[in-house]
Amino acid sequence: MTLITACEKNNLDDYEVAKDIDVTSKTLVRFIHAFPSNSINTVSPVLVTTAPPAFRFFVNGQQLNGATIAGTSPSNLTFYFGAFPGVNTTAPTTNGSNGSLNTGSAAASTVLPDYAVFPGGETRVAAVLNRLTGASPADTVIAGNFTFQNGKRYTMIAADTIPNQRFFQFEDNWTIPSIGFYQIRVINMAPNITFSTFDVYSRRRAGNIAQGVPYRTQTQYPEIPVVGTLGLTNDTLELRAGGTTTTLAQFNGFFPVSQRVYTFVIRGMSNLPASNARTLTLSGYLNR
Repeated sequence: MTLITACEKNNLDDYEVAKDIDVTSKTLVRFIHAFPSNSINTVSPVLVTTAPPAFRFFVNGQQLNGATIAGTSPSNLTFYFGAFPGVNTTAPTTNGSNGSLNTGSAAASTVLPDYAVFPGGETRVAAVLNRLTGASPADTVIAGNFTFQNGKRYTMIAADTIPNQRFFQFEDNWTIPSIGFYQIRVINMAPNITFSTFDVYSRRRAGNIAQGVPYRTQTQYPEIPVVGTLGLTNDTLELRAGGTTTTLAQFNGFFPVSQRVYTFVIRGMSNLPASNARTLTLSGYLNR
């Protein structure tokens, strides 16, 4: 589980203004590591743990540098379900070796995955293995050619399983929600042959907020009424196989706030114990 917290008064809009640069000749791209394998054949072995190895991301053969976060040095290392190039927060936190987003005490008002900025057009993107042992050249684990349009935002998710690992491209085409409403997108990146689709159920609303989401697809950004005064009402989101009522995973402590936009990613494998970092999980982050 990855935790999102939120409060009504925040500096998110100031950050949006600061990032509202002229991108008519640029594209903005966020990378997410959701590749669940922890065994990659390499000439020089990596340290094998229960979590997948970390990646470094390249665009047209050039390694991207991470954003400077709260005065720290730029980082270009992305752990499993980490976001690249960084997270805008005054209190950056991670969940152990998994690099999970929006954990600890950092409020969603100050937590926002950043974007890499580069010219649009035909682009070669790659996820390169970060070696923990050995000194041989790093391996390209995932690579592909994609078209990015200037003036648009995208999320690139490294996912699937060996030997079919690949990037999946999703456009971040949200709009500012109406007052009293929030938007939520769900992306299914869990390569489970057991379940053909997933539902995401809201306990507070007593109904699905996403239904029948197939693998490798995303929902739109539906507007949903904020629950409770100023949205500060605890909700639990349950991940269910499509059309069932059995909870496979859950996301606790979700506090939807008026005019905010959220993305949740279904990731991991269904045949692993809950203690495994690669188990089936519902994780989320704030878009706006």
